[in-house]
Amino acid sequence: MKHKFLIIAIFFVMLFSVGCSTKKGVPFTDLVKDEVVKITMRHPGNGVLYSTIDSKLINQFVLEMKQGGADYYETNPMSNVGNGVYVLYNADNTAIAKIVFLEKGVVKINGTYYGVKADTDGILKPFHEEFLKDKNIVKES
Repeated sequence: MKHKFLIIAIFFVMLFSVGCSTKKGVPFTDLVKDEVVKITMRHPGNGVLYSTIDSKLINQFVLEMKQGGADYYETNPMSNVGNGVYVLYNADNTAIAKIVFLEKGVVKINGTYYGVKADTDGILKPFHEEFLKDKNIVKES
């Protein structure tokens, strides 16, 4: 009888500790520390390369990423299939971050998978409406 009680007690302690743990996350600005001055993305559907150096649009992206994740916490993806790769550049035109949005609630930043607390598709919609315009298409030969 004591053995059964001990097993049940251990089970509840483990269940309680797992249920009460909160994943400690980091803000987007800890993942992308340098100032972003350019964003590029090759559209996954039509292959068109988009790019912007518009500081207002870039700030909108960064703000939406801050709001979208609140705290980014490391996770394991269910799928490795994602959308276009967003490449963020600093003033030296050096790529400082590669971001891929995977399944809902998961984003890959510089090779690490992070869970986010919000729907990034919905939060980034205003950015996409401005970014995916003809004026941002890079003419390739």
